[in-house]
Amino acid sequence: MDIHQYFIYLLNRSDYSENKLRLKAKQKEFKPSEIDDEITKLKSYNYVNDLRLAQNLIRRFSKLKGKTVINQKLTLAGIGRQTREKAWELVELEIANEELIGAKSEYEPDYNRLKIKITKKFKIDNWQNLEFNTKMRVVRYLSYHGFQETNSIILIFQNLS
Repeated sequence: MDIHQYFIYLLNRSDYSENKLRLKAKQKEFKPSEIDDEITKLKSYNYVNDLRLAQNLIRRFSKLKGKTVINQKLTLAGIGRQTREKAWELVELEIANEELIGAKSEYEPDYNRLKIKITKKFKIDNWQNLEFNTKMRVVRYLSYHGFQETNSIILIFQNLS
């Protein structure tokens, strides 16, 4: 299988960043010059686009994960810091535009799913009278899942109650 067929095979199965494709090609022991040429060709066809991949991952995970966890996932996907920042800017701009026209944002957390998940996990019967220890466990859970800003956790608690 030549490098073009290999990359097309990979891209048919999933979206890959340029760095991930380079790593996979090096594992298959393709020559660096072949890798560079093929990636340049794929980028010209827009088959490989790190910014698009980053935006898609942000959209996909923003329902139940916070910014920190999403950034970790973007890093694991082989997306660089500048591309991550640009993708966040574009997604936040989309959110701002939706708010201007009054549309419900598809990127804000899905509070109903979060509430169901947390209610089951911590066996919560009454959200109004939570014990301090349970609140702290929920805050740790939310922090672990990337909701680290105090304002976002307070907002989540208000929506969950």
